[in-house]
Amino acid sequence: MLEGLEITEITFRELLMGNDVMRMDADYFSKDALYVVNRLHDMGAVFLASLANRITDGIHTSLPFVENGAVKVLSAKHPKKNYIDLGSFETINAEFHAQNPRTALCANDVIVSTVGTIGNSAVVTEDVLPANSDRHIGIVRLKEGISPYFLSTFLLGKYGKTQTLREATGNVQLNLFISKIEQILVPRFSDYFEETIANTVKYAYRCRAQSIEQIEEAETTLLRALHLENWQAPEPLSYVRNSREAFAAGRFDAEHFQEGYYALHHILTSLSMGHSIIVNLAANLTNGAEIREYQEIGTPYLRVSDVKNLTIDGDSVVYVDTSLADEVIEKVRLQVGDVLVSRSGSLAITAVVEQEWTNALISSHLIRMRITDNAFDPYYVALFLKALPGRMQIIQWSNGGVQPEISQPSLGRIVIPYIPSEIQTEIRQSIMQSHKVKQRATHLLESAKRAVEIAIEQDEAAALDFLRDASFLS
Repeated sequence: MLEGLEITEITFRELLMGNDVMRMDADYFSKDALYVVNRLHDMGAVFLASLANRITDGIHTSLPFVENGAVKVLSAKHPKKNYIDLGSFETINAEFHAQNPRTALCANDVIVSTVGTIGNSAVVTEDVLPANSDRHIGIVRLKEGISPYFLSTFLLGKYGKTQTLREATGNVQLNLFISKIEQILVPRFSDYFEETIANTVKYAYRCRAQSIEQIEEAETTLLRALHLENWQAPEPLSYVRNSREAFAAGRFDAEHFQEGYYALHHILTSLSMGHSIIVNLAANLTNGAEIREYQEIGTPYLRVSDVKNLTIDGDSVVYVDTSLADEVIEKVRLQVGDVLVSRSGSLAITAVVEQEWTNALISSHLIRMRITDNAFDPYYVALFLKALPGRMQIIQWSNGGVQPEISQPSLGRIVIPYIPSEIQTEIRQSIMQSHKVKQRATHLLESAKRAVEIAIEQDEAAALDFLRDASFLS
């Protein structure tokens, strides 16, 4: 009856050693956790506190967020798998930032999430700054002699992640205290090896930046084709609309009738190749399902937060019970080329479904569009809705107060012009190349992490051979 049951036996003396909070939960003494700690002790790993000038957390007080402030505020959601995701962030003004120098971030700081995805880490780079931090991340400022890129990579691997998860405490929400980050055991290797890991991660960062640049180039191509490259919406102090327009739109709020929306509509409907509206060029506008219970394996569940740069970010995708998903998945079954559009919260977030996500379920905050007019490439449609002309129309037709949303009928009214097929092909190729470069970056980061694990389990030579075989070293 006990076959397959894992049992770890320790003495009371072992329970007390180094256990300042008297942990007695079984997971803390699992075989995997004890193996990691013992292996690191055996190879002479040192406490992270000895490698750092300072380890602290962010601001504990309520933050005075402002719109379009000069300083970003990073929180637990921003460090991912060795990169910082700035898809969304709050801001504060420069004055409040200057008043809180203890929590201000500097280039080469390593930030670690202390709630939620415990132990996710990344290096702060110059392009992230100026930035401050809230209380849900730990900030590690290292001494000279150890690369922050090496440390971040170690923390994300088996031997770092096991420690951060082991030391996290709490019931409803786990929390990793700063004192526990200080006690993380970190192995040291030769300068050459640690620098090799650092260079691999830096190259991955450059690939991610290149991926974003290619999306921006595609957007510039689109705006140029629509004669909107340098266009700015007019903002007169007042404007007049007649009652017939109001009743036709079914709207009586002044924001909906702003002059900028009318000026944009005139440009889009006056282009020589003509135009269409979404309800005529796409079928099956369908919302997903609301599921709030996630698990480690099962059916991928795509949320608005997983949609980034016109694709699905696999790093953040969660999973739901397959039996629950099967009840509704046929209604919103995904196909390659479907366009996903955010329905509420953050508007004008889009992606094109690729093969690996055809068995996924989408959340109720996403709308699935299936393009039926062959004159419109799905990648062009997704980029159009994300870019200025689509985003402005989505905002115009959205409703709601604290959380804006757009309905399927309102989305169906969005105007999309025809543009030459060769330009649509150029846009598709730029986006596809962007995805390819991003995948390269992800592969590099995963390979760097695995190389550190191999160095711990075997030696540096085996780890370097692994990187060479993957063609990461010249």
